[in-house]
Amino acid sequence: MLPVGLRRLVAAAIFLGAAAGAAAADPQKPVDQLFSGSHLKLAKQGDVIAYRFQRSVSHEKVLGAAFSDDIKLDIKAVKDGDKRDFAFQVFSGERARDPFPDHDRVGNPLLLWYLDRSVNAYKGLAGGGLTYVKGRFMDALKNATAEPTKVDVAGKSVDAFRLTLAPYANDPNASRMMGYQNSRFVIVYSDAVPGYFVELSSTYENTDAKAPRLEERVSFVSGGETK
Repeated sequence: MLPVGLRRLVAAAIFLGAAAGAAAADPQKPVDQLFSGSHLKLAKQGDVIAYRFQRSVSHEKVLGAAFSDDIKLDIKAVKDGDKRDFAFQVFSGERARDPFPDHDRVGNPLLLWYLDRSVNAYKGLAGGGLTYVKGRFMDALKNATAEPTKVDVAGKSVDAFRLTLAPYANDPNASRMMGYQNSRFVIVYSDAVPGYFVELSSTYENTDAKAPRLEERVSFVSGGETK
Protein backbone atom coordinates (compact mmCIF):
# COMPACT_ATOMS: atom_id res chain seq x y z
CA MET A 1 0.00 0.00 0.00
CA LEU A 2 1.21 3.50 -0.83
CA PRO A 3 2.08 5.78 2.09
CA VAL A 4 -0.76 8.12 3.07
CA GLY A 5 1.11 11.21 1.86
CA LEU A 6 1.78 9.66 -1.53
CA ARG A 7 -1.84 8.52 -1.90
CA ARG A 8 -2.97 12.07 -1.23
CA LEU A 9 -0.55 13.48 -3.80
CA VAL A 10 -1.75 11.03 -6.43
CA ALA A 11 -5.39 11.83 -5.64
CA ALA A 12 -4.66 15.55 -5.85
CA ALA A 13 -2.90 15.10 -9.18
CA ILE A 14 -5.95 13.34 -10.62
CA PHE A 15 -8.37 15.97 -9.30
CA LEU A 16 -6.28 18.94 -10.40
CA GLY A 17 -5.26 17.36 -13.69
CA ALA A 18 -8.93 17.47 -14.64
CA ALA A 19 -8.92 21.23 -14.08
CA ALA A 20 -5.86 21.71 -16.29
CA GLY A 21 -7.35 19.61 -19.08
CA ALA A 22 -10.59 21.55 -18.96
CA ALA A 23 -8.81 24.87 -19.55
CA ALA A 24 -6.13 23.67 -21.97
CA ALA A 25 -7.52 25.71 -24.88
CA ASP A 26 -6.42 29.00 -23.29
CA PRO A 27 -2.66 29.15 -22.62
CA GLN A 28 -3.09 32.39 -20.65
CA LYS A 29 -5.20 30.78 -17.95
CA PRO A 30 -3.30 30.36 -14.66
CA VAL A 31 -4.43 26.75 -14.44
CA ASP A 32 -2.33 25.96 -17.52
CA GLN A 33 0.69 27.80 -16.20
CA LEU A 34 0.39 25.98 -12.89
CA PHE A 35 -0.26 22.43 -14.08
CA SER A 36 1.28 22.25 -17.54
CA GLY A 37 4.32 24.49 -17.16
CA SER A 38 7.95 23.43 -16.89
CA HIS A 39 8.51 24.41 -13.26
CA LEU A 40 11.90 22.74 -12.95
CA LYS A 41 13.65 23.96 -16.10
CA LEU A 42 16.06 26.19 -14.09
CA ALA A 43 17.00 23.37 -11.71
CA LYS A 44 20.25 21.49 -12.29
CA GLN A 45 21.34 18.10 -11.01
CA GLY A 46 22.43 18.45 -7.40
CA ASP A 47 20.34 21.55 -6.72
CA VAL A 48 18.25 21.48 -3.57
CA ILE A 49 15.34 23.90 -3.75
CA ALA A 50 14.47 24.88 -0.19
CA TYR A 51 11.23 26.29 1.18
CA ARG A 52 10.16 27.43 4.65
CA PHE A 53 6.78 26.37 5.98
CA GLN A 54 5.11 28.45 8.69
CA ARG A 55 1.92 27.56 10.51
CA SER A 56 0.25 30.21 12.69
CA VAL A 57 -2.81 29.57 14.86
CA SER A 58 -4.95 31.63 17.21
CA HIS A 59 -6.16 28.72 19.38
CA GLU A 60 -3.62 25.92 19.83
CA LYS A 61 -6.02 23.79 21.88
CA VAL A 62 -8.43 23.73 18.93
CA LEU A 63 -6.11 23.86 15.91
CA GLY A 64 -2.94 22.23 17.19
CA ALA A 65 0.49 23.74 17.63
CA ALA A 66 2.01 26.50 15.54
CA PHE A 67 5.35 25.58 14.02
CA SER A 68 7.89 26.25 11.29
CA ASP A 69 9.78 23.63 9.31
CA ASP A 70 11.59 22.96 6.04
CA ILE A 71 10.45 21.51 2.73
CA LYS A 72 13.07 20.48 0.18
CA LEU A 73 13.09 19.40 -3.44
CA ASP A 74 16.31 17.53 -4.23
CA ILE A 75 17.03 17.36 -7.97
CA LYS A 76 18.56 13.96 -8.65
CA ALA A 77 18.90 14.01 -12.44
CA VAL A 78 18.25 16.14 -15.51
CA LYS A 79 16.41 14.29 -18.27
CA ASP A 80 15.34 15.06 -21.84
CA GLY A 81 13.92 18.54 -22.27
CA ASP A 82 12.77 20.02 -18.97
CA LYS A 83 12.17 16.70 -17.21
CA ARG A 84 13.77 15.99 -13.85
CA ASP A 85 14.13 13.17 -11.34
CA PHE A 86 13.71 14.38 -7.76
CA ALA A 87 13.05 13.53 -4.13
CA PHE A 88 10.48 15.69 -2.34
CA GLN A 89 10.97 15.95 1.42
CA VAL A 90 8.27 17.49 3.61
CA PHE A 91 9.39 18.58 7.08
CA SER A 92 12.25 17.34 9.24
CA GLY A 93 12.90 15.49 12.48
CA GLU A 94 9.83 14.03 14.18
CA ARG A 95 7.51 15.75 11.69
CA ALA A 96 9.31 14.40 8.62
CA ARG A 97 7.19 12.55 6.07
CA ASP A 98 8.54 9.74 3.95
CA PRO A 99 10.43 11.24 0.97
CA PHE A 100 8.42 11.26 -2.24
CA PRO A 101 10.63 10.30 -5.22
CA ASP A 102 9.50 10.75 -8.81
CA HIS A 103 10.98 10.55 -12.28
CA ASP A 104 10.72 12.35 -15.62
CA ARG A 105 8.57 15.18 -14.27
CA VAL A 106 8.36 18.82 -15.37
CA GLY A 107 6.13 19.99 -12.51
CA ASN A 108 7.01 20.91 -8.94
CA PRO A 109 5.21 18.57 -6.49
CA LEU A 110 5.04 21.39 -3.96
CA LEU A 111 1.92 22.72 -5.68
CA LEU A 112 -0.03 19.47 -5.36
CA TRP A 113 1.07 19.10 -1.75
CA TYR A 114 -0.05 22.65 -0.94
CA LEU A 115 -3.43 22.33 -2.64
CA ASP A 116 -4.14 18.94 -1.11
CA ARG A 117 -3.25 20.25 2.34
CA SER A 118 -5.33 23.38 1.80
CA VAL A 119 -8.57 21.65 0.79
CA ASN A 120 -8.21 19.10 3.60
CA ALA A 121 -7.63 21.86 6.15
CA TYR A 122 -10.64 23.75 4.85
CA LYS A 123 -12.83 20.68 5.10
CA GLY A 124 -11.64 20.17 8.68
CA LEU A 125 -12.70 23.70 9.64
CA ALA A 126 -15.78 24.27 7.50
CA GLY A 127 -17.15 20.74 7.22
CA GLY A 128 -18.75 19.31 4.11
CA GLY A 129 -17.71 16.50 1.81
CA LEU A 130 -14.16 16.38 0.47
CA THR A 131 -15.37 15.83 -3.10
CA TYR A 132 -17.53 18.96 -2.90
CA VAL A 133 -14.76 21.07 -1.34
CA LYS A 134 -12.27 19.97 -4.02
CA GLY A 135 -14.82 20.57 -6.76
CA ARG A 136 -15.42 24.15 -5.71
CA PHE A 137 -11.66 24.74 -5.55
CA MET A 138 -11.32 23.28 -9.06
CA ASP A 139 -14.02 25.63 -10.37
CA ALA A 140 -12.23 28.61 -8.83
CA LEU A 141 -8.93 27.62 -10.45
CA LYS A 142 -10.52 27.20 -13.87
CA ASN A 143 -12.01 30.70 -13.75
CA ALA A 144 -9.19 32.53 -11.97
CA THR A 145 -7.18 35.45 -13.31
CA ALA A 146 -3.62 36.06 -12.12
CA GLU A 147 -2.28 39.57 -11.62
CA PRO A 148 1.26 40.54 -12.67
CA THR A 149 3.50 41.66 -9.83
CA LYS A 150 7.15 42.07 -8.85
CA VAL A 151 8.86 40.04 -6.13
CA ASP A 152 12.30 40.15 -4.54
CA VAL A 153 14.10 36.81 -4.72
CA ALA A 154 17.78 36.24 -3.91
CA GLY A 155 18.44 39.96 -4.04
CA LYS A 156 16.79 40.40 -7.44
CA SER A 157 13.50 41.96 -8.45
CA VAL A 158 11.75 39.56 -10.85
CA ASP A 159 8.46 39.48 -12.72
CA ALA A 160 5.85 37.21 -11.18
CA PHE A 161 2.14 36.51 -11.02
CA ARG A 162 -0.14 36.54 -7.98
CA LEU A 163 -3.22 34.33 -8.02
CA THR A 164 -5.75 34.98 -5.25
CA LEU A 165 -8.65 32.59 -4.70
CA ALA A 166 -11.70 32.73 -2.44
CA PRO A 167 -13.40 29.56 -3.75
CA TYR A 168 -16.19 29.42 -1.21
CA ALA A 169 -17.13 33.09 -0.74
CA ASN A 170 -20.10 32.94 -3.13
CA ASP A 171 -20.87 29.28 -2.68
CA PRO A 172 -24.60 28.48 -2.49
CA ASN A 173 -23.82 26.48 0.64
CA ALA A 174 -21.69 29.21 2.25
CA SER A 175 -24.06 29.54 5.19
CA ARG A 176 -23.24 25.94 6.15
CA MET A 177 -19.48 26.47 6.18
CA MET A 178 -19.15 27.37 9.85
CA GLY A 179 -18.16 30.96 9.04
CA TYR A 180 -15.04 30.03 7.04
CA GLN A 181 -16.43 30.74 3.57
CA ASN A 182 -14.17 33.79 3.08
CA SER A 183 -10.94 31.80 3.43
CA ARG A 184 -8.26 32.95 0.96
CA PHE A 185 -5.59 31.10 -0.95
CA VAL A 186 -2.71 32.92 -2.66
CA ILE A 187 -0.15 31.50 -5.09
CA VAL A 188 2.78 33.63 -6.25
CA TYR A 189 4.83 32.17 -9.09
CA SER A 190 7.55 33.18 -11.54
CA ASP A 191 9.39 31.40 -14.33
CA ALA A 192 12.52 33.30 -13.23
CA VAL A 193 12.62 31.38 -9.94
CA PRO A 194 13.94 27.80 -9.68
CA GLY A 195 10.99 25.56 -8.87
CA TYR A 196 8.59 28.26 -10.12
CA PHE A 197 6.79 28.94 -6.83
CA VAL A 198 7.71 31.97 -4.73
CA GLU A 199 5.03 31.74 -2.05
CA LEU A 200 1.87 29.77 -1.36
CA SER A 201 -0.40 30.75 1.49
CA SER A 202 -3.75 29.79 2.98
CA THR A 203 -5.68 31.98 5.41
CA TYR A 204 -8.66 30.45 7.19
CA GLU A 205 -10.44 33.36 8.85
CA ASN A 206 -13.91 33.20 10.35
CA THR A 207 -16.67 35.79 10.11
CA ASP A 208 -16.74 35.60 13.92
CA ALA A 209 -13.59 37.37 15.12
CA LYS A 210 -13.49 35.14 18.21
CA ALA A 211 -13.40 31.89 16.22
CA PRO A 212 -10.12 30.03 15.59
CA ARG A 213 -7.91 31.47 12.84
CA LEU A 214 -5.32 29.47 10.91
CA GLU A 215 -2.69 30.64 8.46
CA GLU A 216 -0.17 28.49 6.60
CA ARG A 217 2.56 29.82 4.33
CA VAL A 218 5.28 28.22 2.19
CA SER A 219 8.05 30.55 1.00
CA PHE A 220 10.97 30.01 -1.38
CA VAL A 221 14.29 30.28 0.46
CA SER A 222 17.08 29.17 -1.85
CA GLY A 223 18.24 26.74 -4.52
CA GLY A 224 19.38 26.98 -8.10
CA GLU A 225 19.95 30.30 -9.87
CA THR A 226 17.28 32.99 -10.10
CA LYS A 227 17.18 34.55 -13.57
